[in-house]
Amino acid sequence: MNRPICIMGTGYVGMACMIGLAELGWTVHGCDNAPERIERLRAGTPPYREDGLQEALRKHVANGRMHFFNSLEDAAKDSELVLVAVGTPSRDDGSADLAALESALKELASVRFAAWPTIVVRSTVPPGTCDAFASFVEKWGELVYAPEFLREGTAVRDFLNPSRIVVGARKASIAVPYVRLFEAFLQRRTREVLLQRLPRDEGHVCERSRQLVRCARREFGRRPARNRIRPAHRAGLPAARHRLRRPVF
Repeated sequence: MNRPICIMGTGYVGMACMIGLAELGWTVHGCDNAPERIERLRAGTPPYREDGLQEALRKHVANGRMHFFNSLEDAAKDSELVLVAVGTPSRDDGSADLAALESALKELASVRFAAWPTIVVRSTVPPGTCDAFASFVEKWGELVYAPEFLREGTAVRDFLNPSRIVVGARKASIAVPYVRLFEAFLQRRTREVLLQRLPRDEGHVCERSRQLVRCARREFGRRPARNRIRPAHRAGLPAARHRLRRPVF
């Protein structure tokens, strides 16, 4: 695949994807509906702070691997692969606001692609979202879900050092163009990379499960020190009589 990769959205997910793919040798086109952000990116100013981000941005703008567009038509028309990384903020009731994602897919439907495109949703969305949009997208392209496992502050590092790559698609063959982006990991890394080709809805479940585990770990880590296990001899109690109080969660 010699065509450029288009990325919709230049927030921390989109920017990390752009930098990471450029580091792997791909040409990437970034598109955003905020003209002032595009101008700053062209000047080498990233939208957020992260170690090494500005240097990497300026390097790849200078070497021609990263380009930024206000027009989606110009950014995507020559691409076979489009990564959608638009925001999906939470509403007051806790549900995800999918308006930006729906708008992005509608805009993509009007693009005159030079080749049949594969649309990869990287935005955080509830289970079942991609299946709901599938009938619309599959009239003019393929739809894949690839949840992001990026942490704010280390997003680029996480992209280039993945603990897992989860891909959800209707058929495994549909996910191949996206998975091929990461062949360099298999060639240069000694640690195994897990490629899971799952139905789209199961891809959502994988992401949600990981988020729940991460939240649980964070919450348990905040428990007061009095609930930590201490050896009996350090607590000054006879070992036979020492009983730990069970933490109340």
